[in-house]
Amino acid sequence: MKTTYLNTHPSKLPSIGSKIVWSANPDIVWVVDHHLPQLNQFEAHIEGNPSWGARFDLAQLEGAEIIES
Repeated sequence: MKTTYLNTHPSKLPSIGSKIVWSANPDIVWVVDHHLPQLNQFEAHIEGNPSWGARFDLAQLEGAEIIES
């Protein structure tokens, strides 16, 4: 089952395996790999290319579309 929502006030880290799309660049889909709960951050990679990863925090999720499966 997929749930899609627009994250306006992030309060929790997205689930591992969730996909994230930002409206500023909707062609790029990020997949959540790892949580860093003590920092309120998570790591994700670009779908289809696991070597292209980045670290994000909750504030960066504002306005993102998160697809949880």
